[in-house]
Formats: sequence, structure tokens, C-alpha cells
Amino acid sequence: MVPTDAGDTFRQWINDTLGSGPSLGPFGAVFNNAISTILAALWMVWFIVSVVMLIIGAIRWVVSRRQTQSMHMESAQQQVLSSAISIALAVVFVALLLIITHLVSG
Repeated sequence: MVPTDAGDTFRQWINDTLGSGPSLGPFGAVFNNAISTILAALWMVWFIVSVVMLIIGAIRWVVSRRQTQSMHMESAQQQVLSSAISIALAVVFVALLLIITHLVSG
């Protein structure tokens, strides 16, 4: 293979070094098109935002508990609960997506 650009040079270096080209490993069958990749990126953003909101809510709850502010503690509990539900829904979404993909692909 004669490299024609930097991308071909990198691919050739990867093939020579590792013996194979870059891939998504066991997830290659799932993320084989642009729509699946976009869904994965959206899910990743959803999951990261949910985890960050869970951490912020937990910190707010601890601070309001130490300061004995029951009104703020209730709103922090709601934030923690909604973030936990969002994380659970994100996990269920991925599980359903993988099940559907497996059923469709046979």
C-alpha cells in the first residue's frame, strides 16, 4: 500500500504496529452507520449530564442538611431523584436499543 495522504500513512502505521486497523471492537456491529453513532453521542451527553446533575444535587443536599434548611433539602432531594431516574432511563434506553438491534440483525 502506497500512502497518498496522512490518513493512509496513519492507517499503514497502525496496521504495521498492531496487525489490524482501528475498530470499535465488539461494538462495531452496533455502531456501523451514522445514525447509530449519533444516537450513541446523544446518549453519552445524556448520561454525563445526568451524572453531573446527580453529583450537584447530592452536594446541595449535604450542604442544606448541615445547615438545617429543610426547603433547600427538599429541592435537592428532588434533583437527586430526577437525576437517578434519568440515569436509569438512559440504561434502559441502551438495553432496548441493543435488544432491538440484535433482533433486527438476526
